[in-house]
Amino acid sequence: MLLDLHAGTSPAAVGSVTAAAVVGLAASRTLRNLSAPPFAIAADRREGYFEVPRAFKDSNQNISWYILDCVFSVCVVGTLVVFVWRGHWSLLEIYLYPGQPGKSAFASIVIGYILVIITFLLQPVMKYLARTLTGIIRLLVVDIYLLISFSGTINVWRGIWNCLNYYFLPTMPLLSYFITHSLCFLLLVLINSSNSILVRGVYIDGQEAGEQCVDFPCYYIRLFFQVNCLIFQGWVH
Repeated sequence: MLLDLHAGTSPAAVGSVTAAAVVGLAASRTLRNLSAPPFAIAADRREGYFEVPRAFKDSNQNISWYILDCVFSVCVVGTLVVFVWRGHWSLLEIYLYPGQPGKSAFASIVIGYILVIITFLLQPVMKYLARTLTGIIRLLVVDIYLLISFSGTINVWRGIWNCLNYYFLPTMPLLSYFITHSLCFLLLVLINSSNSILVRGVYIDGQEAGEQCVDFPCYYIRLFFQVNCLIFQGWVH
């Protein structure tokens, strides 16, 4: 809202702010923090729940550096992420079937899931490039891939969000909000994935060795069977 008020909502203003925020994230190697479901899923686990990664990993040795690290991670990286989300979302509102909210929402869902499918299909190629490339070229390729995945994310979010606004109890918005919030949160708790709602920590682009920097953490089914196998083995022994 502050950006709408002070920077304006014209396409030029929104595009300029968004581009500047993308450059800021790329310069600080934090574009990866734009990721969200469906490209990032976090299971509810007690282990390491309060261990939140920060931009400068070793700064906990000094209290001043620790505070500076937390401020930078939250106020700089977190704010730039919000700028980019707001900008991409607003540009879709401006250009994707303006004045036709239902059609625009469905178009966002289609575009979003097409980009999600393409992104996952490109995983083998991107993993190969991440293993073989080095230096600034590797980082550039990884960042472009992350931006494509982010575009899929924002389209999926916007499409589902606006479809709910437009089609699900549009004449009773409070009831609509309550149902979608409470029932969906309960479902996330039941499937042990409510931690996916949170935005936690700062991750650095291309920091991991090899292909891990382009590997999205979407292993719900794999983790589910691993955990249940461990539980079963514990019962047997």
